[in-house]
Amino acid sequence: MIKIGNCPDSWGVWFEHDDRQMDWRQYLDEVAEAGYKYTEIGPYSYMSTDPKVLKAELDQRGLVPVGGTLCFDIEDDSQMPEVEGKAHRACELLQALGAKYYVLYDGMYTDLITDEQTLPKTLTDAQFDSFVRNYIKIGEIAKSYGVRLVFHPHGGTHVEYEGQIERVLSQTTKDEMTLCLDTGHHIFCECNDVYTFTEQHGDRIEYLHLKDLVPETKEKMWAQGIPYATATKMNVFAEIGKGQIDWPRYSGILKKIGFDGFAVIEHDCYPADFAVPKVIQSRTGKYLEGIGLGSLK
Repeated sequence: MIKIGNCPDSWGVWFEHDDRQMDWRQYLDEVAEAGYKYTEIGPYSYMSTDPKVLKAELDQRGLVPVGGTLCFDIEDDSQMPEVEGKAHRACELLQALGAKYYVLYDGMYTDLITDEQTLPKTLTDAQFDSFVRNYIKIGEIAKSYGVRLVFHPHGGTHVEYEGQIERVLSQTTKDEMTLCLDTGHHIFCECNDVYTFTEQHGDRIEYLHLKDLVPETKEKMWAQGIPYATATKMNVFAEIGKGQIDWPRYSGILKKIGFDGFAVIEHDCYPADFAVPKVIQSRTGKYLEGIGLGSLK
């Protein structure tokens, strides 16, 4: 049975620390009140990094942590010493909490606040080789703590189109890289087909992020060259069940490929109106259970 969870991102949490983000204890209150048992803990240090404190807060609300997140420019060798240290600390925390997954995103090529382009949109062959090599290094760190690193292809990064995703898969083994496939980020990019991709690469999909998208907003974004952060503020990502994805069809594909892991709802909405996420996510969980995709408990 697929286990449906949620994460701080659905409450507008993108960064370790930001004044426009909800306090982590309030997030835990609300995700539990919205009906969820399984939760990610977000980027390292958004929540307490003391495992005793964090475990007590989770236990108090009947929540089970399933993973955390990491984002950096994976192709940039100069960032690795700092990132490796952070990965050790984060995976040590995940191990102490009994959480199994560490979700790795590539850094955006535009600034998430200003939308300024900060990096080229494509990698050179040498940078792509560094990307794969550095990913494997972080994966080895995670494995040393009994944690699984999963790679999250992401709109607005260097691995967003199907050809780019397939390239990193072709240069790695299943033991070295499996995917956290994000349904919304996959269809965020023009020409990507989440249904066919999921069927064709089911053996490399270990973890899911569930997200929907407003097709009209996406088309406007691509036509006008609107960057990712502004598109998010335009609500390009829809409430699940009210956007582009045919969820009963997708649920059927997940059954067909035998997926039975964690499917974590991740509704990008930074910065969030604090009054909104719990209302939306309460509906979302019930909707996904109602179509038989999985269980909240």
